[in-house]
Amino acid sequence: MKNKLIKLLTLILLVLMLVCFAFACTPDSDNLDGGSGNGELNQDINDGKETPEHTHSYVLKYDSEKHWEECECGDKKDSAVHSGGTATCEKKAKCYICEQEYGDLKSHNYVNGRCECLKYEPTYYTDGLVFTLNSSTDTYSVTDYTGSSAEVVIPSLYQDKAVTSIGDDALKYCSSLTSVTIGNSVTCIGSYAFSGCSSLTSIEIPNSVTSIGEAPFYACDSLTYNTKDGLKYLGNSSNPYLYLADTESTSITTANIDDNCKLIGPAFSGCSSLTCIQIPNSVTCIGSYAFSGCSSLTSIQIPNSVTSIGSSAFYRCSSLESMIIPFVGATLNGKSNTHFGYIFGAYSISSQDDFVPTSLKTVIITGGENIGAAAFADCSSLTSIEIPTSVTSIGSSAFYNCSSLTSIEIPNSVTSIGFAAFFGCKSLTSIEIPNSVTSIGSSAFQSCDSLTSVTI
Repeated sequence: MKNKLIKLLTLILLVLMLVCFAFACTPDSDNLDGGSGNGELNQDINDGKETPEHTHSYVLKYDSEKHWEECECGDKKDSAVHSGGTATCEKKAKCYICEQEYGDLKSHNYVNGRCECLKYEPTYYTDGLVFTLNSSTDTYSVTDYTGSSAEVVIPSLYQDKAVTSIGDDALKYCSSLTSVTIGNSVTCIGSYAFSGCSSLTSIEIPNSVTSIGEAPFYACDSLTYNTKDGLKYLGNSSNPYLYLADTESTSITTANIDDNCKLIGPAFSGCSSLTCIQIPNSVTCIGSYAFSGCSSLTSIQIPNSVTSIGSSAFYRCSSLESMIIPFVGATLNGKSNTHFGYIFGAYSISSQDDFVPTSLKTVIITGGENIGAAAFADCSSLTSIEIPTSVTSIGSSAFYNCSSLTSIEIPNSVTSIGFAAFFGCKSLTSIEIPNSVTSIGSSAFQSCDSLTSVTI
């Protein structure tokens, strides 16, 4: 009995010793969390490797509504909504902590038609402006000014209808006019609209304007321009380089047009030393006489962004050898002035041979749905014309008497070839007509004396 009691007590003692030993070997709970707070390295119980203690490093972040501090580990603190700052009618309020803009713009506060931000009420206009209703579009044009105010405001709305254009000669010879603000519904400024406004010093052209006629600011000798890289622009506060109006010197040899330019006026007229120019993809309109007299220019590429080219835009460009154009004529898929010579000053098809430069040999067309009737008629110096796959029809007499034309490829997008389309193309030796063509007009290839191969 005594021996059994001794054995039991011994067993209990051994169990107690094992329990005490186990507690002594268990790591401190702080160490399991990655650190003891004293900056020392702690033992990783899983793999025995030493890892540094993590110290939070917070960076200020924000969204449109709030800001907060965030560590790379994902821990966040001090989240709060934006506050402070004052909104205006042009800029949102700016948070005083993170400097992020937030909230809404302040409403315009018009006093006598004008807000403190200098913007005008859409319906406010200067007395004396004459408006004419365009029945086809149900919009208004400004066609005259009979007032006496030196500062003119052209509205966005008149009698609840949009004002979309300023007509030809509308404010011509208003010699006392000093400033003009144009509403942001106007898309077109007509030819000579402000010509002879000799006291005009400032004009704001909105981004809505997509086309400008011939010399709208001719003889506006007091105008202040936005000058960059030797070029003179007009525009507005958000885009001061909207309209390229002029150059500082006609002696320039190259020109770097700003990438925000949308409209080119008669800026390079008379720049006879200009040899190289690149037109950016931002440009949508090239105005009349834009490059007239650029007699040293040998090639030019007009981007597909351009949808209209004014009359005589390349008048007397007597050294041009090659051109890349987005369409033929005045406008993309237009119904009038669809002949090639229009951009060289030929107002009629019959005079094309007198205006298209004899130096011009190669024309590459990159867009448009058709080659219009007599589009290249009598362009007797052209040797190569490339037609794009966007073209579906070739009009009557389209290449009439292109006597030097040796190469032309009809794409398989074309379905019809008009009457006398290639009449008199005496240098054309072969032509392939794709399967897409379903109709060919009579005399389409008459007097093509060198033609030895026709593939149909």
